[in-house]
Amino acid sequence: MNPAVRAARVALSLLLPLAAAPAAAQLSVNDDRPAMVRAAVEGVISSVTPPSGPSAGPVFTVLEGLVAVDATGADVVKPGGQPGTAADLVVGARVAVVLAEGATAPPLAARTVFVFAQPPQALLAGTVDSVEVEARTFHLLGLTVHVTDRTAWGGPRTAPALDGIEDLKPGDPVTASVTNVDGKITAFRVLVLSPAPQPMERFRGVVEEIGTSSWKIALADGSVRQVTVNAETRIVGDPVVGDTVEVVGHADSAGGFLAQLIAKVPEAPPELTRIRGVVRSIDRTEWTIATESTGASTVVVKVDAGTRIVGDPRVGDTVEVLAVRDASGALLAKVIAKVDLGPPSDVVFTGVVKSILPGLWTIGDVRVMVTPMTRILGEPRVGDTVRCTGKRMPGTGMVAAALIEKLTGSAATL
Repeated sequence: MNPAVRAARVALSLLLPLAAAPAAAQLSVNDDRPAMVRAAVEGVISSVTPPSGPSAGPVFTVLEGLVAVDATGADVVKPGGQPGTAADLVVGARVAVVLAEGATAPPLAARTVFVFAQPPQALLAGTVDSVEVEARTFHLLGLTVHVTDRTAWGGPRTAPALDGIEDLKPGDPVTASVTNVDGKITAFRVLVLSPAPQPMERFRGVVEEIGTSSWKIALADGSVRQVTVNAETRIVGDPVVGDTVEVVGHADSAGGFLAQLIAKVPEAPPELTRIRGVVRSIDRTEWTIATESTGASTVVVKVDAGTRIVGDPRVGDTVEVLAVRDASGALLAKVIAKVDLGPPSDVVFTGVVKSILPGLWTIGDVRVMVTPMTRILGEPRVGDTVRCTGKRMPGTGMVAAALIEKLTGSAATL
């Protein structure tokens, strides 16, 4: 066996345990004999200082200049065990150095320097142009890249497993670590990258048309935008034509817009109008409410099957009304609730009729609620003196009349 090759193998057998051991590992033996460790250095040359004289050799460093080695008088062994020279000690070369005995101070004296073979390597990054599975090649950056059974494959964790060139597709973004094998660019590692996220766009509009593969959305500026939908488009809220929707998506490869999400925008809750007053009339489709204690202002509210009636209010009762505006602008009552004002008190008084309005009389200075249940005797008119029997309605300043009878010549008392 070539002595240089034998020496290289010996050196490697000494260096490999050092490379495999953790930096902080403790060397232990099971007897009292001292451990024998060959002094050595392994690494990539980061700088070379030429010889300082005819009999001196170059001084090179590894670990980016932190460890210096003096190659004066050292044997240099090239890959394959061929004898080398100081000219083979160049920046970037990977070397294993067996140090001379007693080399304890920098620069460390070398006895033998083994130069390892390093195949030229490069990294290509780009988008795959085409894939030729049978030829076991793909095109990247206009270059033909070969793969072998030893090519390692990888891809995004969330993507399907990438086991070989059969899984590679045109358009995939990749990085390929390559080397020169027999004059061919050959990949020893191919990584498929996650595609760059598309810039997302969001807009709001009214659904004008719904198709199987596209929707039309009318925007606030009057324009209409067509968006593409597919199996991955999320439709939220079951929007229909006429609904306002929020659309989120991005440009597609055809130059259109692909919707990722179309969500119906919930309608804003209607503004509630609150009314408090006395019921003047009750009809099947509407109620009339006197909104002031004087009864001078009335409001008509519509009622429908959705109106909630609380407390069985009747004409003359004070109620609280919650209403909204319908499409025509009219007030539609959502709730009509009777207000409990406490028990009314009985009252009898006489006075001159000052005014007669539908449902409301003024007798003296007292405002009197007149309902279909009120008995009226003698056909009193404005200016007549009457006696009123009824109940005082707390909190209203009014009297609900049970009986009004015409008199003559009496003054109002209460």
